[in-house]
Amino acid sequence: MEPTVYLDEYFLVNFSLDAFSLWLAALVGGVRCKAGRTAVSASLGALYAALLLLFPLPLWAEYLTATAAVFCMTRVAFAAKRIHSLFRLSFLVSCASFLTGGIFTVLYRLAAGVFPRLSFARFAPFLFLCGCGAAALLPRCFARFSADAAREVTVVWKGKTLTLRGLTDSGNLLREPVSGASVLFLCADAAKRLFGEEAALLSGEESALAARPPAGLRIACCVTAAGRSAVFLARPDKITVGKGRALEEKNYYIAVLKSETALPEGIDCLLPAR
Repeated sequence: MEPTVYLDEYFLVNFSLDAFSLWLAALVGGVRCKAGRTAVSASLGALYAALLLLFPLPLWAEYLTATAAVFCMTRVAFAAKRIHSLFRLSFLVSCASFLTGGIFTVLYRLAAGVFPRLSFARFAPFLFLCGCGAAALLPRCFARFSADAAREVTVVWKGKTLTLRGLTDSGNLLREPVSGASVLFLCADAAKRLFGEEAALLSGEESALAARPPAGLRIACCVTAAGRSAVFLARPDKITVGKGRALEEKNYYIAVLKSETALPEGIDCLLPAR
């Protein structure tokens, strides 16, 4: 006798698993995960699973469409625009799906040992609540115990305010030589938005230095993987890190990263180690 599968319960099970997988992938990948996008993406994944149940495909076609579905879910959930980011996040979503499916299956079997008549579909709401709780708590724990958690950074320069997302870099030990203040490194795009034409001067472009002396800037020598180099430092009007009760005003100088320096998706600057 073939088991009866209820489509609405099957949809709810897959929605729960997909939503938690997306949250977990966002946590590991260090990207922002919005509830609305996650819900839409998880609904697409659950809809695909339901359609696959109604209209079975050959194994090769199932693998092909499942891969396309993962890419589609990732694009909807995280709005990844770059190809390499889309592939990286899709891989994380796939790994999170395997992990989540295994964990939830073990939990269900443990619960079924206590409640023999418990169906996996009826266990899905409990899984969804557990997933929501974990999605709310894990990022807080991750941010508290990990130095690599992304933080909100607000920079004020000559009356212009720019809000960025920064990542703590344990290797950023550079300090301004006179005051000993730590240095925050901006990516090239963020520097252009904040400094405008002066961004070329801060990044040390020869044409900009020839056209205008770097008046009002400090210079510091730093050691990188590529060797020793000199960087120009600017003192902003104000820098704050964090938000809400965790908001802190910092005494940082600002330097600009080379244009070829790659940062993780959604990260605009590198915070000092301390």
